[in-house]
Amino acid sequence: MDLLLSIHRNHVENTENGKKTFEFRDYRPNQGFKRVWIYTTKPVGRITHVLRVGRILQYPAEIPTDGVGNKAFNEGNKTEFAYHIDEVTKLNDPMSLSTMREFDVYPPQQLRYIKEQEPVYDVLRDRL
Repeated sequence: MDLLLSIHRNHVENTENGKKTFEFRDYRPNQGFKRVWIYTTKPVGRITHVLRVGRILQYPAEIPTDGVGNKAFNEGNKTEFAYHIDEVTKLNDPMSLSTMREFDVYPPQQLRYIKEQEPVYDVLRDRL
């Protein structure tokens, strides 16, 4: 099972160039997952990247301060959970919003699970 998250373009760019080493969320998924697919919000409006996430830390755990948002997390000014980004991959063929809709997949407000049995799962994997 994978996750789909919506992330603003500037945060996606910071993740891609290594300036952002953790993704911050107010929740921890209640199910295990392999990958995190990133829907880059409009004006991009596409699933553009996939992340491999390592450990998920909960505040007041401390994380290295050398990343966008890391210091704020350590000070309790961010969110409750920090997902360590182990790897970032840009999709060779980003999936448009219209294609997502063909698979009954919509940009999530929080998160959306993508199960291996769903047709969109294989289509996304083929875009890596």
